[in-house]
Amino acid sequence: MVFKGIVVRLDIRAGKPYHLDNGRLVVRWPAVQTLFDFDTVEIRRASDEVVERFAVQVSNDTDPRRQPRYKKIACTVWKQCKLSVNTRRVLESVFGEVELR
Repeated sequence: MVFKGIVVRLDIRAGKPYHLDNGRLVVRWPAVQTLFDFDTVEIRRASDEVVERFAVQVSNDTDPRRQPRYKKIACTVWKQCKLSVNTRRVLESVFGEVELR
C-alpha cells in the first residue's frame, strides 16, 4: 500500500479516532483534540464551536515546522456542515484554501 498522507477530519459522529482510507491516515480531531502533522483538513459534521476550537488551536501552534505549512493546506467543508460565515472566515485566515463540497 502506498501512503498518501494524513487527513484531519472534523466529524462529531462516534467512531474510531483514526483509520486508514485508501492509503490515507484519517484522524478525527474531535476524538484526539491535539495537533499533529497533517496534509489536508476535511470538515464533514461539526459545529461552529468545534471548528473554531480547532482553528484556534492551529493558529496558536508554536511548532516551527508546522506553522508555515498551514497556509498551504487545503481545507474542504462539506455542504451539510452548515458553518456560519464567520467560521468560514476563521478557516480562511488559517488555511490556504477553503473549498465547499
